[in-house]
Amino acid sequence: MAFLFSMNLSLEDFVIPNVENLENTGTGTNKGVEITFERFLYNGYYFLVTGSFFDSKYKGYDKVERNSAFNGNFILNCLGGYEYKISDKYMLTFDVRATYAGGKRYVPIDLVKSIAQNEAVYDWDKMFDKRYDNYFRTDLRIGFKQNGKRFSQEYGLDLQNITNYKSVFSEGFDAEKGEIYKSYQQGFMPMMLYRIQF
Repeated sequence: MAFLFSMNLSLEDFVIPNVENLENTGTGTNKGVEITFERFLYNGYYFLVTGSFFDSKYKGYDKVERNSAFNGNFILNCLGGYEYKISDKYMLTFDVRATYAGGKRYVPIDLVKSIAQNEAVYDWDKMFDKRYDNYFRTDLRIGFKQNGKRFSQEYGLDLQNITNYKSVFSEGFDAEKGEIYKSYQQGFMPMMLYRIQF
């Protein structure tokens, strides 16, 4: 089953595996379209909206076309903000960013075989056939800028994933309970920001 490995999928888990004796017989195909609407900063307002719709496939040496791990099919991004000028030196800023994207492709766990072997057993015949639920995240930032002659300073409160939406990252098998469990991406996270620009 050497066809199950492809360098086209190697960065899915953010690592490059050390695999020997590979054959350069596979292919990868990406098709799609991207649309962008943008308003540059004018009268204190700006926004940027992008939409990508795509299909990402690959073939191994067996010549069977499959979804790649990155075939989420769509990504929508919206970014907007407002800058309120208090004086020549001071300014308040408000920014919001939202992302809605197709869920991550995955290899399902065969629950019956996993219980029998007391460890996670994956159904490679259904590799990347399905996706997790769609990904959603909204961030909000409130900031205060101070402009000086030599440098400017910015203080901010960054509220990441303000809706605390639970986007699935992966699945695993709990051998003690005999159940499949889900791991989720980062929930709500407030962060403070301080930046100096020269």
